[in-house]
Amino acid sequence: MRLFNILPVGIRRSIKGQLADTMERIISRGLQPEQRFFLEERHLQNCTFIRNREEMLHCMPSNAVVAEIGVLHGDFASEILQRSHPEKLFLIDSWEREFSRLKNEVAQRFKTEIGAGVVEIVQSNSIKALNSFPDHFFDWVYLDSDHSYPYTLEELKVLDRKIKPSGIICGDDYTMGVWYIWNSFGVIQSVNEFCISHDYELVYFALAPGMFNSFAIRKIKN
Repeated sequence: MRLFNILPVGIRRSIKGQLADTMERIISRGLQPEQRFFLEERHLQNCTFIRNREEMLHCMPSNAVVAEIGVLHGDFASEILQRSHPEKLFLIDSWEREFSRLKNEVAQRFKTEIGAGVVEIVQSNSIKALNSFPDHFFDWVYLDSDHSYPYTLEELKVLDRKIKPSGIICGDDYTMGVWYIWNSFGVIQSVNEFCISHDYELVYFALAPGMFNSFAIRKIKN
């Protein structure tokens, strides 16, 4: 605190403003600081650590019905196609505002697979899109969309109905956030809470640079 007090007034105000903004972001995303969801042994006992998310794709069922939720440029969708060889891959993204041009970019990138009926693009927010599919439809999904606590938790609850009984929910950015731009995530809290409340377990945990890790969860077998 003494070191803080010797800083120029302008810098001190800037730091305090950034910290206040961070707390506002945390609270607005539904992440109250006292909320903690701790996984138990039964949620972790079958988990395998993997070097990266690309290698995790080799652990997913092939010739499967798959969705990537949050596509952006389609870079990871390309990895899914090359490494997992899905029977059908649904690419779900809203592509709103400054990202609107990317839908056409993705459509052009995968025009061969779209023509072959392997890839289908769905432009919509994730929850609306997922609710349009029948229950027990997907073999596995990869979630990389909103990242906030309340929205990610709602996505997981919808996916609980939309994947097959033995299906797998994968996702990205199991981390606290991107602190150098003061952006907090709610993925850890939402995934942990969902696993506890809906009886899921971690089956794969893929490491990533900067600890932007990926996870894969499935229903615990009784």
